[in-house]
Amino acid sequence: MLPIFAQDILKVGAKGYGWLYAAPAIGAVATSAVMIPLTPRIKRRGPVLLWAVAVFGLATVLFGFSRWFWLTFVCLAFTGAGDTVSMIIRNIVRQLETPDRLRGRMTGVNMIFFIGGPQLGEFEAGAVANWLGATVSVVSGGLGCLIATGWLAAATPALRHYRAEERADGRSHATPRTRVKHSSLD
Repeated sequence: MLPIFAQDILKVGAKGYGWLYAAPAIGAVATSAVMIPLTPRIKRRGPVLLWAVAVFGLATVLFGFSRWFWLTFVCLAFTGAGDTVSMIIRNIVRQLETPDRLRGRMTGVNMIFFIGGPQLGEFEAGAVANWLGATVSVVSGGLGCLIATGWLAAATPALRHYRAEERADGRSHATPRTRVKHSSLD
């Protein structure tokens, strides 16, 4: 959708498109720099994950409605930031919660969604944009993200309450009483 927004909606040309294309990466890199020292101190990992995905969805909605270059740039930077926080927390939780004997399989399943999910999303976004326009496509995608996040938060108390606990050596680990339940394969 970004080329459509750059050319037809914002009318910023190739240079503006380049900056908009770079905005999520700029947000991701800046957030990564902040997360390096901050991550070990994040104790309420479930809520942080949910809020990060909500920030991504909200920034996507605002991007869809924006008609001003710099607001669009900031929104796209926030999508990169939200996605980065979400990815970091998801990876931490997955590594802590997956039993050693299932870690390879879990990584394989994650890769299916990591690689295949965006392609399905791009297909859906293109179909909606073709049918209802680029703005509706982007805004509905962001709203879908927010709705799914709210539903997941409401339906999964274990995720909402997922925390890290301090060990004697000062490092964090998952709190056993709030660990996410695994399948019967355990």
